[in-house]
Amino acid sequence: MIVHFCLDLGKVLSPIGQLGVLAAYLNPGSAEAGMNNDFEFVNTAHDWGSMISDHLPDLKFGHFGSIMVPVFAIVYALLAFSLLGEGLRRRFNAIQKNEC
Repeated sequence: MIVHFCLDLGKVLSPIGQLGVLAAYLNPGSAEAGMNNDFEFVNTAHDWGSMISDHLPDLKFGHFGSIMVPVFAIVYALLAFSLLGEGLRRRFNAIQKNEC
């Protein structure tokens, strides 16, 4: 069960980054703000997908540093959980073979 959790968590992190790049990331942390009946949605969430979508306009000006932090965080977490799940799977399979 732990093995499947780690492997599936790595699979869930990939769409988070993809939706952030497409700027189609919807989160419950948005609020309406405005004056004089002029409302706009303001992102109040601090997660990796929304950070990517917030900094996409910076790529037009060549500012790659602001978008690379959440991208590297997603890649690092994806690799970490995938390698952890694969290592646990191999370890439990080796233990199970020795018992037989």
